[in-house]
Amino acid sequence: MSRLDELGRQVAALQDADLEALRAMDRAGEGFIRAVRQQSHRLPRRRSSTVLLVAAVVGVLAIVTLGLVRASTWTAPRPLAVTPDVPLGDVIRAPNDRAIPLRFSDGSQVELSAGTEAVVRELTARGAEVDLTRGTAQIAVKHRPDTSWSLRAGPYAVRVTGTRFDLTWSPQDRRFALELWEGSVRVSSAESEHSAVEMIAPERLVIDPGGWHLGREHAPPEATPEPSTEPAPQASAAVASPSPDPPASPAKPAAPAVSWERAARRGDYQTAYEAAQAQGLGRLAQSGSPSQLVALAETCRLSGHGSEGVAVLSRLRARFPGTDEAALAAFQLGRLTGGARWFQTYLDERPSGSLAREALGRLMEALDHGGAHAEAQAAARRYLVTYPSGPHAAIAARILGE
Repeated sequence: MSRLDELGRQVAALQDADLEALRAMDRAGEGFIRAVRQQSHRLPRRRSSTVLLVAAVVGVLAIVTLGLVRASTWTAPRPLAVTPDVPLGDVIRAPNDRAIPLRFSDGSQVELSAGTEAVVRELTARGAEVDLTRGTAQIAVKHRPDTSWSLRAGPYAVRVTGTRFDLTWSPQDRRFALELWEGSVRVSSAESEHSAVEMIAPERLVIDPGGWHLGREHAPPEATPEPSTEPAPQASAAVASPSPDPPASPAKPAAPAVSWERAARRGDYQTAYEAAQAQGLGRLAQSGSPSQLVALAETCRLSGHGSEGVAVLSRLRARFPGTDEAALAAFQLGRLTGGARWFQTYLDERPSGSLAREALGRLMEALDHGGAHAEAQAAARRYLVTYPSGPHAAIAARILGE
């Protein structure tokens, strides 16, 4: 039984006990009041008022006692712990020659790259609030039903429920950059005309004095939910050749379908997958735009249907060869299958792409796990030369025995 299930069981038991206690108090109170009323008819009016006042005081004391008993039996959920144990509000500085990982008890991790500064502001049972004051951090937040994490960088806030991304903040240049690898996030700012932007992996957002720049945009949401942007052939034929007579019994209008893209933007990947499946994953893979197919594959993966995500990505590469989305699909195929060849394919197609660092690190890991140690060592040397402070630097050093 999980901690959350155990907490729910304890709450239910307390509620049942409280309900039974209240019922018993009601029964006893009603009997007491009846007895007082019977006696009050036999007593002078002054003594009767006194008895009723005493009854009211006894009732109030019983309610207060019940509240104290409930408070004594309730155990508040414990806030997260972080390793290393750092005081809240203190600045954490990573040395200029190595990264520092902050590991949280819910399984989440914030790795501060060399020279990065951050502050853990708050720890709760549901998550943490971390300020990135300068530098770059690699964030991996463990998804739970009640997860609530907040990352801040200057005036910008990133709300997270379970995802993985790199966050960079340069206070001198007022430059904010977020590279989203998994899941979805919401970035907002109180001092910009852009109130917020929703991101779904893989996307890159850069904010500087010149404005907000989203690396890859999805199709904008429609005014009303629609099952697909593709026109239905039957509807087109009806418009071209309308019937002169109205039908004898008009068909009942169908309920609006859920938009899988909207659900995915909310981070509700299970609902998004079910909506996409209802519309036909094969049809969407055949008719969707490249960016839609990347998002659809990610929706499949995050909802636990990785094999269908592989099929969507394979179809994307077949339909749109040579595009940025096709290269992204190669990277995603590597993540879903663990195959080194897909990370190498991405590097071959986009050697200076936004995912090149991540692809090289994962290529190195995949080769090492697959027993290709000579190739893994070559990739590790290349990684340390190109990204000496990257998130895979420690793994590269281990592969090389340093």
